[in-house]
Amino acid sequence: MLRNELSVTPSSGEQATCGRCGASFLRLAIGLSRRRFCDVCLALKEREEHDAALVALREDFRRQSGLPFRLWKKTFASWEGESQALNLVKAWAEGFRCSAARSYKSLYLYGRENGQGKTHLAAASCNLIIDQWEGDVGQRRLSPVRYLSAPALLARVRASYRADAAETEEQVWDDLSHVPLLVVDDVLKETAAAGQDQAEASSHTQRVYFRLVDSRYGEDLPLLLVSNTKLSELERVLGRATASRIAEMTGTSIVQVLGKDRRWKEKDAEH
Repeated sequence: MLRNELSVTPSSGEQATCGRCGASFLRLAIGLSRRRFCDVCLALKEREEHDAALVALREDFRRQSGLPFRLWKKTFASWEGESQALNLVKAWAEGFRCSAARSYKSLYLYGRENGQGKTHLAAASCNLIIDQWEGDVGQRRLSPVRYLSAPALLARVRASYRADAAETEEQVWDDLSHVPLLVVDDVLKETAAAGQDQAEASSHTQRVYFRLVDSRYGEDLPLLLVSNTKLSELERVLGRATASRIAEMTGTSIVQVLGKDRRWKEKDAEH
């Protein structure tokens, strides 16, 4: 009889040499199976393939998230600012679980100066949360994090009003309402640029911020908001309804970043 026509029991087999470590192992003769690795090397190979797929998936998460490429490598370890803000933000990010995002406290991160590293800390949070993600790598997944700037959001909403718009405003909010964590950088940057930081924002800006916050509030999902404006000043700029919801969502999770503009300090050091 031909070899592949032999009737065998699951316990029968042949001695084979592992194609990875060279060790001898019993290769079970089940059907046409021609396994090339011993049990130890097979387990290692499967683990390596899983880890490589996980790395690729996390990179895809970063692309999906909207996090700019230059922020992909920002970590808490590479932070060079003061330690109190670092420790508070890191603890908040470490406590976040994508599978249990509902009811997790939002975080309000602010500092009066530009260039203090607030965006660095927000990006480090995104990267840590993505790297903490564990799940079935064999299925198509959506990123657990979305990152955008407030000015870009306002522009996106305005663009949705056009007759030839690629999306409606409701589609914008639906897109941002359900992701486990939504990070919004440069909150109220557009009002400061327009000289409105000490006064009430435009009615359109107030409405967009309310919809942003209310969409997350209704889903009981957290925001990470990054701004130069103190939380206590938001009511005057955005109105009571928006500020009240943010205050409830953050609770005590309010972190001030101290220090001067590090971009100018680095430039001064070069000269």
